[in-house]
Amino acid sequence: MTIRVLAEARGDYRKAFLEQMILKSSGKIEVALHFGDKNSDFDIPSLLRQEYKIAQSGRIFDKSIYTGANLPLISSEGFHSAVEQFCDQLHRSSSKYQRRSHKMINLHEYLDYYHILSDAIGQKILERGITHAIFFDVPHLAIDTLIYDLCVSMNIKIIILSQFSQDKIFSMQRIQDLGEASLEVEATTKFPLDTSGRSELDYMDTSWQTKGPRGRMRGVHIWNLICHLMLKSPGALLDRKFIVKTMSRMKGALTLLPEWRDPFGKFFNHDYLDYLEYLAKYEGNLVPFDIPYIYVPLHLQPEMTTSSLGGIYRDQLLMIEHLHQKLPNGWKILVKENPKQGPFARGPMFFHRLNRLNNVIMVPADTDTKRLTRESKLVATVTGTAAFEAIQMRVPAVTFGNAWFNSLPGITRFTADIDLVEISKLDIDLDQLSKSVGALFNVCHNGNIDKWYLRGMTNSDKEKNAKAVGNLLYRLLTEEIPLTFSGPSKR
Repeated sequence: MTIRVLAEARGDYRKAFLEQMILKSSGKIEVALHFGDKNSDFDIPSLLRQEYKIAQSGRIFDKSIYTGANLPLISSEGFHSAVEQFCDQLHRSSSKYQRRSHKMINLHEYLDYYHILSDAIGQKILERGITHAIFFDVPHLAIDTLIYDLCVSMNIKIIILSQFSQDKIFSMQRIQDLGEASLEVEATTKFPLDTSGRSELDYMDTSWQTKGPRGRMRGVHIWNLICHLMLKSPGALLDRKFIVKTMSRMKGALTLLPEWRDPFGKFFNHDYLDYLEYLAKYEGNLVPFDIPYIYVPLHLQPEMTTSSLGGIYRDQLLMIEHLHQKLPNGWKILVKENPKQGPFARGPMFFHRLNRLNNVIMVPADTDTKRLTRESKLVATVTGTAAFEAIQMRVPAVTFGNAWFNSLPGITRFTADIDLVEISKLDIDLDQLSKSVGALFNVCHNGNIDKWYLRGMTNSDKEKNAKAVGNLLYRLLTEEIPLTFSGPSKR
């Protein structure tokens, strides 16, 4: 029987993997439905933004009428959770946060779109006889998540690939399988640990961890304010009092926050100003290193790490609230905002909820995260690598979502009956940890599916890599090799 694949893959880089997979299969596999860009069957960005862009198979709504193809999803146990996640992920592409945005403005429009889109995509899946689906990242951008949920509800075999490092790839069947692995550590190469914590992360700057100069008002900030008003509220340019008051607010926030934030250096946004004013109120907080505490470094949002892998804990305050309920007497929770965070998911109600928790302290933006980790009883996060850094420093960690490192020693998944005191006493064997990380690398696949890691790759490297990934896809689809993460359902 021919394997008929639905592929979620954008761009020529990933299209080459599909071509190599088909070549390798000698007719056993065909891509029957391709969601990607305008050069595939259907263009995902146009579905996300509600743009009228015609791809190879036209527009998915053309000549489309309701058929009930989405009923397996609508009637599934996880339907309400799926809808909530779809709305959360779709909101990141709203006009509030994106220049090229969709046109929906309220929950009812989101729900209507969900039902229309799920039925239309479901029809295409049925019409084209899809047997398998391939995703080149964990679905987390609304449309890909909806496609994934439909495939799950229709019992279509799914393979999700996700880049782990420059040349290592994870594979799994379900999103919740990520991190669920049985690791054979006896005959494995040890992974070199950094017991001081990983200090050189591509997306972090060491200046964010040390006390430095405060910000100051500059000409570029005023210019960006004027540009914003010209675009969004031209009439406000004639309101002198409003402009003076806004500039005063900008100056107030800038002089309280670290210079490296430079929040208005590239653009101005009123929501961003509101967010920074709330954040600045915590800059005078003292960090109580001398008392027992749990360290919670917040994730940048919106990102896959919370919007998809976090489940209900995409709401990070829910994580803190549940942790607060289990907090031992005399302990505190120290929360640090992500240095790259903006106003998304950080409205006034976020800070109101946070301030209602008596034993939670938001620490200043430039507090040293390694010291916060080292001197904590434990680190708690949804899926952040702060937990992986912590266990390398022999500090136990609690995760609330599907993190790739959940199977490593020193990591505990949050449950309703968790005992934080007992977890804080865990003695992490670094030799065992080193072997376990090495074993995790061993169950990864070789190859690269993420262009972000392409630095230094030549054209011949790309061709070689495309063949390797195509071969990997073929072997996974034909079940010649196992997935990296088997997940609870496979054990």
